[in-house]
Amino acid sequence: MPLIKNTNELNDHITFIKIESVNGPGPSDETETELFSCWVKIKIRAQNIKDYKGTTFEDTMEL
Repeated sequence: MPLIKNTNELNDHITFIKIESVNGPGPSDETETELFSCWVKIKIRAQNIKDYKGTTFEDTMEL
C-alpha cells in the first residue's frame, strides 16, 4: 500500500541542515549547510487519553 495516493498530497517543503561550530570567541559562530530539501506530507495525529496509560500526573488532586 502506498504512503501517498497523489503527489498533490505533498504540500509541505522541508530542508535538512547541518549546523557546525566554527572556531571563534562567540557562541553564535555557527554555519548552516543545506543537506537535502524535499516535499512531504505531514500527518498530525491527535493524542488520546489512552496514549497516557500508565503515567501518573503529579500535583493533581483526586476527589
